[in-house]
Amino acid sequence: MKAGIIGRTGPDEEGKRILSELEARGVDTSRVRKGGKMPTCHIEVTPEDRKVTLLENSRPFITLTEDDKDYLKSSRAVLVGTRLNIFREVAEFCSANSIALYVTLHVVSGQRDENVEGLKDLSIRAILSNEEEAERFKPILKEMAKKGTQVVITKGREGCETLDGKAYPGFRTDVQDPTGAGDAFAAGFIYGDLNGWETERKCTFANAMGALASSEAGARGKAISLGEAESFMEGKA
Repeated sequence: MKAGIIGRTGPDEEGKRILSELEARGVDTSRVRKGGKMPTCHIEVTPEDRKVTLLENSRPFITLTEDDKDYLKSSRAVLVGTRLNIFREVAEFCSANSIALYVTLHVVSGQRDENVEGLKDLSIRAILSNEEEAERFKPILKEMAKKGTQVVITKGREGCETLDGKAYPGFRTDVQDPTGAGDAFAAGFIYGDLNGWETERKCTFANAMGALASSEAGARGKAISLGEAESFMEGKA
């Protein structure tokens, strides 16, 4: 599927490298601003744990332009995280324009909960959450599920489950770095959902994507092809 991004990169070499990698993989970067200081994370990975430290002094992306809105209107689906300053504006725009909206909770420690509390007012296709977030916001997620929103809880190497407790086991692999596995899971789930797959198939595919992403070091590992994911699943069957 075609994919694009609305966001910001810095003018430094790292920012240029990110854009180059995205473009090489066919991602449309025409709505990426170039300027300001990039947010940078230091990620310490050990066999037992992963510690993420956000280095401050970044300039947040805070509003949509009319060109951004036209870009969103041309989209079949949009993925956005509740931690972003721009979350509410994007989510309300997608809801108002009948664009399939996928949301990751991605709650940062100490973050205020207004964006999550406000989910109840929105039309959301699916919410992706980890176990800690799901427990913290269980009443809201239950309410969203009653409205028809798909709620999927990721459980790392154990796979995922839906809010009703239906489990879909993960895939055992040699984990090098779990950074980015959740994003790969989201990509797999959205791909399957937009293709009309049943819940078991798209959750299993998403689990495979997450496992493959965690088998390489770094948050931006190699792009995982459809064929690679399917072969991985067949080899683990």
